Amino acid sequence: MARILIIEGDRATGTLVLTLAQGMNHEAELVADPTAGLERMDDQPFDMVISDVHMKPLNGIELLERIRAQHPKTRVALFSGVASAGQAIGRD
Repeated sequence: MARILIIEGDRATGTLVLTLAQGMNHEAELVADPTAGLERMDDQPFDMVISDVHMKPLNGIELLERIRAQHPKTRVALFSGVASAGQAIGRD
């Protein structure tokens, strides 16, 4: 069983990912934005973060960089509902 932090601003999507993680017997939590996610990670360790790429004030790539610097053992999976990686991080 892994401890998973889900960072997703869209409540329906976040709840879906949370339900899937819990359904696979993982301990999972959902937060609505990357700043709250980083604060939660400072409070408690997580084995994995699952996060949307298209967010503010940090996009998923910036979030990944901060997690790697502050919590290097935490695995990260990024996802997006947009068509391209450039759109997801605001470069298209």
